[in-house]
Amino acid sequence: IGIIFLIHGTVTNDNIISSYHSEYSNLNLSYKIEHYFHVPVYYKNNASLAALAEYTYYGQKPNLIYLNLKDNLDLGIILDHNIFEGTNHLAGKLNHLPADFSTNRKPCECGGNGCLCKYLSEVSIIRDFRMAKHDNNKTIADFNLAYRDGDETAASLVSQMIQYLTLCTNYIVSAYAPSIIVYSGSIIKENPDLILRLKEELPAITDDTTLVTSSKITPSSGLLGGVYYVVSQFLQLNQYPKF
Repeated sequence: IGIIFLIHGTVTNDNIISSYHSEYSNLNLSYKIEHYFHVPVYYKNNASLAALAEYTYYGQKPNLIYLNLKDNLDLGIILDHNIFEGTNHLAGKLNHLPADFSTNRKPCECGGNGCLCKYLSEVSIIRDFRMAKHDNNKTIADFNLAYRDGDETAASLVSQMIQYLTLCTNYIVSAYAPSIIVYSGSIIKENPDLILRLKEELPAITDDTTLVTSSKITPSSGLLGGVYYVVSQFLQLNQYPKF
């Protein structure tokens, strides 16, 4: 009934404008794929599709924010029951927001220093963990186990994560005032105490105003949102949030 590509990057009118995987930037194969399979082909931003899945899972809250903590720190934004991607579909790209203004801030591949992704994304946290342990084979599962076992390095990196996640959450609430914020990632999913620690740093934000939680359907939320979108297009449903 349809084919959908989940893109980590900027997508407009089913065209890939830019992607974190540079080889896919400015790529449009829709015509060739449609011609071969004889079904509609869609390109959509992964975070937006994940937000669509979370929106369905949490009972269609009118204003929902999804934040991928794994690598690219993209927001999926639903406002008044509609997907919001902003002008040129650039809303919610948090990767390179300046977050550290100290003299020893971390350099980033973008050419800047102190970008949020260097302190909050799981990719960066695991990279720092491997460097500290002098072991490039350490995995996210090793990190989660070390944290639960009281490892000082893992505990320090989690404290850093909570610090910048608190900053990020305050920005999100100030900008969008959502009903719910859903965080996706292995570290926050496998360690439920992180949400409790985060809430302790956010006394002004309560579950009555903004529910802060980890995703219950990660890592499949983007895929589930994609399936939901294709089926909705096929059945010509009008209830789903519009892109």
